[in-house]
Amino acid sequence: MKIGILDPGLQDHKGNASVNLGDLIIQDAVKQELTQLFPQAELVHYSSHAPLSSEQLSNLSSFAAVIVGGSNLLSSRLRPYNRWSEKYERWTNQWAISLLDAIRIKNATLLGAGWVQYQNPPDYFSRLMYRFALSRQTFQSVRDEYSKKRLMEAGISNVLNTNCITMWQLAKKDLRRYPTTQAENALVILTDYAKKPEYDGRLLKLLKNRYKAVYAWPQGSHDKAYLEELGFNGVMLDRSLVGLDDFVRSGNPFDYIGTRLHGGIRCLQNDKRALIIEVDNRATEIARDTNLPTVKREDFDFIEKWIGCSEPLNLRLQTGAQQQWRDRLREIAGVPVVKA
Repeated sequence: MKIGILDPGLQDHKGNASVNLGDLIIQDAVKQELTQLFPQAELVHYSSHAPLSSEQLSNLSSFAAVIVGGSNLLSSRLRPYNRWSEKYERWTNQWAISLLDAIRIKNATLLGAGWVQYQNPPDYFSRLMYRFALSRQTFQSVRDEYSKKRLMEAGISNVLNTNCITMWQLAKKDLRRYPTTQAENALVILTDYAKKPEYDGRLLKLLKNRYKAVYAWPQGSHDKAYLEELGFNGVMLDRSLVGLDDFVRSGNPFDYIGTRLHGGIRCLQNDKRALIIEVDNRATEIARDTNLPTVKREDFDFIEKWIGCSEPLNLRLQTGAQQQWRDRLREIAGVPVVKA
């Protein structure tokens, strides 16, 4: 059996990693989930950031399932064409498919995907794309209620809010073990495309004053330059997922405070206290559904209070919807579903 993955962790079809290393955190969660679901299957990865070749499209049509591996790729304004954007270092469509590609794919299944930003309902072309590309037999998995609402407005009714795929493994955690008081050090991650120097600079000063040492991880391709522009003089971690994971798992006691969602979730995956600063709809909508610890960007009173002492972690995760998605996918792929 072969399972196709349209993978946000791949920048292209040559094996190069996405310029946003948060996509690698999504990639890791998708691979973990599908390996558990289909332990005997061959997982075939194609980039969701780059247009597919005719051969790749033909391959996908023969696979037992095609999984669109999460990320911020749904939009109300899909373009009828793709072109390379030097500014954003990606193709103009978040999900780089054309209408002809959508017609040939036919049976794609979303796994924890989300809407790119707050938008009006999908336009005619976008509705057409989703109706052609997405399977009506499986459940379409989205990360939050806002994304579910928008996709249903596109005429896709088989949608479940399953939370972001990176949060699924948090359902197995004993939340009582997460710390609620200040650690010795801090980890910060800022967002190069959502700059607010007046807030981000103030955050760096606050962390410097409250923590013994401040570490930074450049998740995006220009995050390091932005941190340097703000005068960051702490410890810069290597810009790789290994660099983050080595630090997170080193035993160094730290709190995460930053604007990058998936960097923060990586810390939660490893039992670290984390506060995610909202800069777009992702953290805002996920927090609304799951009680993920987030804060408005300008609310420094809350940030200072959280540093000293935070409420116990109390996540609300859609484990029932997650299991529905799993069971239906296994059934459609021809794998027996064993009920507990």
